[in-house]
Amino acid sequence: AKDVADRFLSGQPVAVNLKGLEHETARRIIDFASGLCYGKGGQLERVTPQVYLLTPTDVEVPVEEKLRIRDENLDDQR
Repeated sequence: AKDVADRFLSGQPVAVNLKGLEHETARRIIDFASGLCYGKGGQLERVTPQVYLLTPTDVEVPVEEKLRIRDENLDDQR
C-alpha cells in the first residue's frame, strides 16, 4: 500500500492487480486506494473485476493504455 501511495502522490498512475488476494484483503486495499484518490482529487477506475487504475488529478491515461491494461489482465484471468 505504501508503494502504491508513494507512486500516486508523485503523480504516476498506478494499476493495482488484486488477483489471488483474499476478499477481505482486496477490500481493504480498495478502501485505502479510494480514500487516497478522494483525498487528493484523483480517480479510481475499475479496469477488470480484479484490476483498478488510480489516476492523479492532472494526469490522463489514454484509452489505448487502459485497454492494454485490461487486455493483459483478462488474459491472465483465463
